Amino acid sequence: MNDRKKDDAENDVLATDARNRGLAHELNNVLMPVIMNAEMALEDLPSGHPARRPIEKILRSAHRGKELIDEISKSLRHEGRQHKSSE
Repeated sequence: MNDRKKDDAENDVLATDARNRGLAHELNNVLMPVIMNAEMALEDLPSGHPARRPIEKILRSAHRGKELIDEISKSLRHEGRQHKSSE
């Protein structure tokens, strides 16, 4: 691969990595208020309150979403490093 094409390929990887990090950041920004508000609601509700179960489910789902975002981000970083090392 000539130097120009190699530079272009490296720039493409860097741009894709930056977009992926930005997307992960934005998705986390969406989930954080959900997590924070669900936690605050649970603090205010007495045990046995009928709203606790759905709010706990919201909280578990939001945490799972955050875990998935982290897993995807790690996978994309790993792929980016593999792509760089194969060049």
